[in-house]
Amino acid sequence: MARTIDLEERKQFRVLLNPVRQDIIHLLRRAGRPMTANTVAEKMLLSPSAAQSHLNKLEELGVVELGVYTAPDGRQATYYRLADVEIRLCLGRKDGFQGEREALAAQLVDGTFRGVLHAASQCGEPEQQEDLQFLFGALHLKPEERAELLGLLADGHEPSIAVSGMIGWVGLVVPHLCRKLVGSNFRVLLPCSMLAGAAFLLLVDNLSRNLLATEIPIGILTAFVGAPFFIYLMVKGGDRL
Repeated sequence: MARTIDLEERKQFRVLLNPVRQDIIHLLRRAGRPMTANTVAEKMLLSPSAAQSHLNKLEELGVVELGVYTAPDGRQATYYRLADVEIRLCLGRKDGFQGEREALAAQLVDGTFRGVLHAASQCGEPEQQEDLQFLFGALHLKPEERAELLGLLADGHEPSIAVSGMIGWVGLVVPHLCRKLVGSNFRVLLPCSMLAGAAFLLLVDNLSRNLLATEIPIGILTAFVGAPFFIYLMVKGGDRL
């Protein structure tokens, strides 16, 4: 059974907020086998001493485990592998580290997004599927769990798109409006965006069914609302967007 690590100390956040250590975790997860510090250094384009230092920090946190391999000729090699642990950000906990928790969550989401863009631009379709399964949930899902999750997502969104068509602009317009209303605290902004997005779609769906005798595709109405609003944001906000 996986051990759980609750992030509740400053030194834990210092370890995980380092992007190089996040990449090392992804590397060990993707490799699926133990690796020596020299191998990690080679894969990550680091010096052996830097890779060793990062691995020691991750070992202290409990994310990686240290092992010793004895070769047939008697030589010993130290290797590292991911520990069977689950890391919990505890975003709702009020203990003075909320900023660090939100920063770490943002880093993980940003890293996933950039990895998806890289996979789309650099890899073929089979490699993309492998990379996407690795990137989503790399810290807490096993390979079979990632495959099951992606399968459920595909089974859910494909029929909905086939029935309702493409619906755009909601993810751009609603979060911006909610941010102006409730601020940038994600504990409030995220549920507000979810509820406001659902309410917005219900309103637009009712309009699409009742404005004319024939039903208007909902994506057309969301575009009528979203495009002018986004142009307004670009004109007012300039390069801050």
